[in-house]
Amino acid sequence: MHRIPDLIDPVIDAGLPSFSQAGPDSVEYGVLMSLAQANFTDIGQFEADSIAAVINGKKPREVSQIFEPELGLAINLQTAMSIGWNPPLEILAAVDKIYHHAPGSKQ
Repeated sequence: MHRIPDLIDPVIDAGLPSFSQAGPDSVEYGVLMSLAQANFTDIGQFEADSIAAVINGKKPREVSQIFEPELGLAINLQTAMSIGWNPPLEILAAVDKIYHHAPGSKQ
């Protein structure tokens, strides 16, 4: 993560939006947006339920392996302003984590 500010600066200088699937930590360092997941409780519950189904007699091939987590969104408003993008209210309403500080200045 410590290299993200150096890597993201040219992207911001070029006025380009950026997205990271690495999570909200990268947004904290200046990436415009990322998926945000507060915790992994839903993954653990899915896996526990799958194991319990097999222990209780289901064949492994009968247990669904499709997991669809609830995904959130993280955004860095300072980065948005730096590239000249004013996020619509609809996007801001859907955001789970908002960062307000300048890229590279982790607080």
